[in-house]
Amino acid sequence: MESKQQSWEVPPESTRLTNMYRTALQTTPDKTAVIVGDQQCTYRKLDEMAELYGRALTGIGVAKDTVVGIFMPDCLELIWLFLACNRIGAIANMTSAFTQTEEFVYETGSSQTAVLLVHSKLHPIVENIQKRVPSLQKIFIVDAPDEHPLAWSRVVAQAPVCMTPTMLTEEQVAVIFYTSGSTAKPKGVTHTHRSFFEAAYNLVVSRKHDARDIFAMSFHLSHCAAYRILLSMFYCGGTSIFYDDEQIFKKFDAGAFIKSLKKYGVTHVLTTPSQWRQVLGYSHLQKEEFTTVRYLSCAGDAMTSDLQRETKEKLNMPLSVVLGMTECGSYILTREVVDPLPGEIGYPIHATNVRLMDGNDKDVPKGEVGQIIVQTAALMRGYWNDSANTAAVLKNGWLYTGDLARQDERGSYFFVGRCKNTIIRGGGNIAPEEVEDAISKHPAVKNCAVTGVPDAKYGQAVAAVVVLADPLASPPPGDLTEFLTPLIAARKIPEHWYFATELPLNSVAKLDRKQLAELVRQLAAKQGE
Repeated sequence: MESKQQSWEVPPESTRLTNMYRTALQTTPDKTAVIVGDQQCTYRKLDEMAELYGRALTGIGVAKDTVVGIFMPDCLELIWLFLACNRIGAIANMTSAFTQTEEFVYETGSSQTAVLLVHSKLHPIVENIQKRVPSLQKIFIVDAPDEHPLAWSRVVAQAPVCMTPTMLTEEQVAVIFYTSGSTAKPKGVTHTHRSFFEAAYNLVVSRKHDARDIFAMSFHLSHCAAYRILLSMFYCGGTSIFYDDEQIFKKFDAGAFIKSLKKYGVTHVLTTPSQWRQVLGYSHLQKEEFTTVRYLSCAGDAMTSDLQRETKEKLNMPLSVVLGMTECGSYILTREVVDPLPGEIGYPIHATNVRLMDGNDKDVPKGEVGQIIVQTAALMRGYWNDSANTAAVLKNGWLYTGDLARQDERGSYFFVGRCKNTIIRGGGNIAPEEVEDAISKHPAVKNCAVTGVPDAKYGQAVAAVVVLADPLASPPPGDLTEFLTPLIAARKIPEHWYFATELPLNSVAKLDRKQLAELVRQLAAKQGE
């Protein structure tokens, strides 16, 4: 097994995404390829449904470069539709299941979506939008009964018996993912068959994945992160596990997530830090439920060192941090299965170059903080119909991520924060993530978040919102300030302390810093500040 990475070769034509599971289809067609909730699908069934749905799409006029909107909670049909689009050269616009009407109108209009496949649970959000989106010609409800006028099943029943093979190049656009747009209008991250293939392939090589792997992740199938795992498992012939459509409409179920690990013999786990915190806080957590798990990892948001420490104490396993972006299609940096140091995000994955740059586009010395820039064949090809924003982040083949990091003498990278989240106090920069990590070390703190607030003297001051392990025993701010004194510089210690029962999260369970700022304003008003 140790030599496997050296022996990997990219099979001819495998960059066409529906060819990624070709080996598994030929060798283990009846093996489970993907599990979504209680639904399971073999490689044989996966290929049959991708073919059938592809013929159905061509039957209603969908062709190469047609943008097809897929607006669904997690279910097998979503995966079949994604692969069907890939097969015929259509462009899948993977709309987040949390999108609301006004966001949907913008994203659908911006992408010139022509056909929309929607689930009945989400149909009320879009049922009256056609008159507002001129490009949108047809809407079908995937799970509607046959007699419904918008039933997708009727289209499938009338699908042509065969279809003419579509000639695709590696640079054929495969998919669009719109960013959350928490600070501006959403941007459509565009990936080609080649870039999405590279993202999955690089992960397989870096993690030495093989057909024995069973990967469970908590990210929704409308999120780019899910496809890093789905496609990498397709390529190596493994199995990927996602959670049923009900998860879209309720909070993360830590108990159900834990039980699935033992039930399916999961080998790899990926969650967000906030979700992993719920796993560790689950009242019936037992180490025995993780006996098959070889790799625990978190992504999607900053992770405090106390979370890693608690994982080690409760499960005797390291919790690794991975850094990735939709714009990169996959991970950028990841730490292998050894005990990571606080904040450590490790080394670049296979075929990925990373540099740290200062504000003048100069490489910073080791030990100093700089912006992460990335070069890889897995990079997006740009933001859909948005040359200005594309030019702002893609420069000479390098993606400027907006993430800040430093590198130690071993060459390992440590996450510092986000450029746009930086608090500027008296001309000095403060990364909220560094302050959050320090606060989280206090035994009374369950969770926390830090942001900047206006300050007449210094421009900005540091404000912290704390969620206590015991909400009835609030430590005075003075206690927390004293606790932080030996840990971080005095200018980084919060001047404003607020307490809440929970922190605001966005649709992918990441801290919503825009809503955090609003929460701070509300809490400050209550305290008369």
